Amino acid sequence: MTTSLLAMPTRPGRTPETCRCCHDRELLVGVHDRAKSVLALLAARAWPGAELHTLTSFLRVSVLQESCGDAATIPVNDREILQTLVERLDTAEPAACPRPQLRRMVEELLRLLDHHTSSRRTLCHGAPMF
Repeated sequence: MTTSLLAMPTRPGRTPETCRCCHDRELLVGVHDRAKSVLALLAARAWPGAELHTLTSFLRVSVLQESCGDAATIPVNDREILQTLVERLDTAEPAACPRPQLRRMVEELLRLLDHHTSSRRTLCHGAPMF
């Protein structure tokens, strides 16, 4: 059971929307951290099997699941693109997906999420993450 972030108590001076934005930023940092491991292995010409699984699991549980709830912050079109990217990443195999193609998919995923959060960044500007 997940609690809607909008139903959570806020600190004095912080609105639920500001908390939501800070939470989105924390999720984005989590995605970037996991994607960085995938990209580092690809740069070293290795297949990032475990790291890719960690990234897609995080995306499914922490990003996609929340983006479909009552407090959805990712527009429907972007959610569909994100869902498709996650599915493609989740089924990527070394024999069928060359490393450069996988790198491009991960970079596309990061661009999509960065674009989504950039429109919300003004709410977070200067607000502490915790």
